[in-house]
Amino acid sequence: MMSIEKIDEIVKSINKSFSAKLNKGYIELLGSTSNYDEILKAISKSKYKSYSVSSNIKLEGLNTSSPNIPLNDSSIDNLKVDCLIIGGGIIGLSILRELSKFKLNSILIEMDNDINRRESSRINGSISSGIDSRHFPIKTMYIVKGNMELKKTLTELEVPFEECGEIFLLKGKSEKMIYPFIKTISNRLGINNVSYISKEELKNRLSESLEFFDGGFFLKDNIRTNPFLYALSLAENAIDNGAVISLNTKVLDIKVKDGLIKSVKTNRGTIYPKIVINANGLYSDEIAELSHDKSFSILPIKNTEIVLDKRLSNKVNESITSFPLEYESSRMKAISKIKKILSDKGEITNNKSVRISKLSSGNIVVSLPGVMTPKKDDNMVDENVFNFIKYIRNKKILDISRNDIISYNVYTSFKIDTFDFLVRRGIDTKNIIEVIVDNNLISSSISISKDVKDWVLEYLESTGYETTDNKSFNPHHTSLKRLKDYPLSLVNKMIKTNPKYGRVVCTCQNISEGEIIDALNTTFPSFTIDGLRRRLDAEFSLCNGAYCTHHLMEIIKNKKGINLSMILKSSLDSNLIYNKAKEEELL
Repeated sequence: MMSIEKIDEIVKSINKSFSAKLNKGYIELLGSTSNYDEILKAISKSKYKSYSVSSNIKLEGLNTSSPNIPLNDSSIDNLKVDCLIIGGGIIGLSILRELSKFKLNSILIEMDNDINRRESSRINGSISSGIDSRHFPIKTMYIVKGNMELKKTLTELEVPFEECGEIFLLKGKSEKMIYPFIKTISNRLGINNVSYISKEELKNRLSESLEFFDGGFFLKDNIRTNPFLYALSLAENAIDNGAVISLNTKVLDIKVKDGLIKSVKTNRGTIYPKIVINANGLYSDEIAELSHDKSFSILPIKNTEIVLDKRLSNKVNESITSFPLEYESSRMKAISKIKKILSDKGEITNNKSVRISKLSSGNIVVSLPGVMTPKKDDNMVDENVFNFIKYIRNKKILDISRNDIISYNVYTSFKIDTFDFLVRRGIDTKNIIEVIVDNNLISSSISISKDVKDWVLEYLESTGYETTDNKSFNPHHTSLKRLKDYPLSLVNKMIKTNPKYGRVVCTCQNISEGEIIDALNTTFPSFTIDGLRRRLDAEFSLCNGAYCTHHLMEIIKNKKGINLSMILKSSLDSNLIYNKAKEEELL
């Protein structure tokens, strides 16, 4: 087995300024470079036992810190809480809901202007079975355990879902030989209803021409849901059970003394928690470093999704994925081409698959392989994406025209250095729990939150704190209903009672003024245009808001009693109106 001395020698051979040292449970890399590839290489070469790698190698000329928040107040200053959760994605919100089952003073802080805005908002809602994560034991364990309770949790929260299944496509004899192995693994993991699909069956099942595949296997029990509506239901249920959420709240500093977090300074005041949960996703390394508990490396990944109009929804029902192998051998022509297109400026991650999925809204999304990037805010569309569009059209993978494309979503996700989940108690700091989860968030959040809850209660009780159940906890949540969910006879009665239900504002998604007002009257509303569209599952429409935005602004203005110039698209600095066009005052 490689020694730490040998690792230090190897990283020095990559760059003379690099060095490696062994700390308690992890390897720390030090040095500086202007070449990001050198950092990636040093991390990949620093494998020692099952230790994670904390890279403190400085990349010269690059600022990777989280964005600043243009807000400073004292709304939560001097707040004393039992538990502070940092990060308002699916993982953080699931933990907040789980902790609300107990009489704890818990608060979740999120630096964005809404929950689930960053990487966890970009998952397509097709739930992974865990088979494709089989090489990563922690990830597989949490996904499989979470899937066992998934339908129950979605039902409790009134989050709509449907069973859609997933097809993994195979090419060549070498890939077809994988199926018996996959069947054995799936049985061992308790994943049922896995079946092989021949090339002929593929042609009959799929409406598109995928002649360069030789078969695949089908996971019947996979389901599809809306990730944002799941996150929103978690948030509202937690709030209804006594928890607190503070948006536009960024951690600026953390005071640590004698291995304990004493206080957390934010742009909205200082919080004094008994225990902290770091669920800050892409920026979790910043929180860990401020907490003196950084034992891992965040590797940003630039992802691109092509969102198609829901008129094409009949093209895809099951999620379709090319199987991500760990070796190259006879990869399918499409992936080889995509890799060539995308590898000009970056390194392809270990996931070499292209995924075609249907969103809960009916839109189809094509997810391209991710590319390693040093930037955490790399959201520019590359020219290579347009080359990819031409390729899938020429190959007839999807018969699409330019008018079928609604948007290109470019966002930054991440992996940690082990490519597995990192869910553990603090190493150097006693009262922090690190929850660093990069994907498969919906199912894994259920099982992870239970373990984190146990650790929180155990720590609090070790300090003499007496924890008790929240006897008034209600696991059920009433979700916002859409007119499409009701029978036509009831819709007609609703319109007669309230004519606003008959005034269509969004013609692309057929959403009425009454439904929009209902969304503004929920437990956790958003008064931004993007936040409101997410709550109505209308994020992707053919007009991209060109027709309905001014109507939404009028409705928000009337509801809040504010000036139109105060209405935001998304973040605090995204005002839609900046100045007067005429001499008259803005209404």
